[in-house]
This record gives sequence, C-alpha cells and structure tokens, in this order.
Amino acid sequence: MHCASCVATIERVLSKAAGVHSASVNFASESALIEFDENVISESGLEKAV
Repeated sequence: MHCASCVATIERVLSKAAGVHSASVNFASESALIEFDENVISESGLEKAV
C-alpha cells in the first residue's frame, strides 16, 4: 500500500466480495482483518479480489 486511498480502495473491494462480512485494513502495519464465510470465498479468492 502506498497511501490512505489504497486502504479505502482495498476495504471497498473486499467488502463487496461475496461472503465477506467485514474488512478493516491498517495502513501502518500493511495488514487486513477480514471476517468472511469460508464456504463462499477462500483466502486465495480474497487475494485475487485485491
């Protein structure tokens, strides 16, 4: 991630993905906390979405 705009974009894309309940991205640690239904989307599916 390069800026706060990247954080907003990633959160928006993840939130729109099927099976994602919530997504919170942290710019400082370059990490994301994502609550999702494993029966609908996999971790690799989340990576592809981003």
